[in-house]
Amino acid sequence: MSDMTSYTHLIALNGTGREQLALHLVATTDAQAAEYRDDVLLRLQNAGVPDVVSWQFVPADEDTLTSVVQLDPYFEQFTFIDDIDEFVNLVSDARSLTALDVAHHLVADLDVDDEQVQHVLYYIYATFLVEYSFVPFSANFIANEHGPFEASVAKINRAYDEYRDGFDFDTKLLGSKMEQTLPAVIERVLTWTRENKVGQFSRSRDTPWSVAYAHGAGTPITDDSILRLHRNEQIA
Repeated sequence: MSDMTSYTHLIALNGTGREQLALHLVATTDAQAAEYRDDVLLRLQNAGVPDVVSWQFVPADEDTLTSVVQLDPYFEQFTFIDDIDEFVNLVSDARSLTALDVAHHLVADLDVDDEQVQHVLYYIYATFLVEYSFVPFSANFIANEHGPFEASVAKINRAYDEYRDGFDFDTKLLGSKMEQTLPAVIERVLTWTRENKVGQFSRSRDTPWSVAYAHGAGTPITDDSILRLHRNEQIA
């Protein structure tokens, strides 16, 4: 009489981003299951995204994902991944703030005028980068004739319902090392930009914008340039 092998399916669920993600691993012993779980948790912590998954441990007679989904149709909504590194990278990307996340927060929650959002977004990015020496959110600023410009937020319009969906500034910020500092910088920049014509300062000489624009419209504004020259586009 042959022995029946039993399996434990480890499923790590994450719903932070627009897509529901799930990591699927299969263990044959409790010790192996615990080892897999601890490895995933350590990698998530090292990636700066701890406490972003919930765990499901599903015993089954088969080692296939199909067998698990058949046991519980709840799992049908998730996109399954069987590689730990890929899962960690995707979760990390989903938890990372983007220019769109911040721009959405400015327009939808803080009532920043659509026409000013580019300038405000740039000053938030530059101020935070200079003061804390790390990038607060992913962005690709280029120089155009009107000043610093982030292409991914170019089509923001508060009337677009679809724009209001899929961005969660507060959730991504929660528990991050910027949870207190970034909102403080945003508040300070908003006060400053509402009191001043910020465009004239970003387009002054020897600013990150002017250095980039000298090489032609569409030239990237680099972080190094911001770190060196942002002081020239601020009011003393």
